[in-house]
Amino acid sequence: MKHHVSFVVFFMAFLAYGQNYRLDKIGVIPLKSDRFIGVDSYGSYYYLDDGVFYKRMRDQLYNYYNVQLGTPTDIDILDPLGITLFYRDYNTVVQLDNTLNESNLVNFNSFNVFREVIHATTAINKNLWVFDQINQQLETFNYQTQRFLAINNPIQDPVLVQRSNYNFCWLLTEKTLYQFNIYGSLVTTLPNEEYDNFIQSNGRLLFKKGAHLHYLPKNSLDLTKLPLVEIEVQQLSLSGESLYIYDGEFVHHFAIILTKP
Repeated sequence: MKHHVSFVVFFMAFLAYGQNYRLDKIGVIPLKSDRFIGVDSYGSYYYLDDGVFYKRMRDQLYNYYNVQLGTPTDIDILDPLGITLFYRDYNTVVQLDNTLNESNLVNFNSFNVFREVIHATTAINKNLWVFDQINQQLETFNYQTQRFLAINNPIQDPVLVQRSNYNFCWLLTEKTLYQFNIYGSLVTTLPNEEYDNFIQSNGRLLFKKGAHLHYLPKNSLDLTKLPLVEIEVQQLSLSGESLYIYDGEFVHHFAIILTKP
């Protein structure tokens, strides 16, 4: 079935807080799914449809579904060889290999000290970043040694979104964005300027605020605002300097380009 784009996408990148970026359109890919997860560093696309998790890699399609656990709450594709699926209702993490075969399962209900995990993402060296709602603490969990290590003092505000890479974890609350490193140190804090979501790739952050996007380069506190017109942003993915926006029918691929003054 052929798909036709019946609308025009306009982006404006302008100087904000000291830097200027533009977004160059690379292409559009048709996709019908309940939820677009993202694109990994190898260019594979991931999405959920009717509870089934899919990976599209060139001309190959893989899928995974857990009958007992149902639909995952969060999916982290940071490591394509060790994808992390989190099932909040069951307090459980499932890890998959690059062809979506199950390689590991962690049931946090099985530990002597009970933890109510509300976020779980990939960390370095066989670790997960987990946020325990009971103690309101970020921890690392090593699934090889089965040991937890507390990262921070309790955070009083509810954590809305957790994103991570191997060495850093970001927690967004209604008031503040916190960044922690793998050693347990609080690296930075930023006020939450009414952002409703954010994504990250290799330390680059992209915030969503209504219909607008705010880009924060790696090792910077300078935000660039990218106004968005005539496209419905349902899900976002950031892979290096490539931005993917899913509108429910198409994945729009853009390159984030630093404009020289």
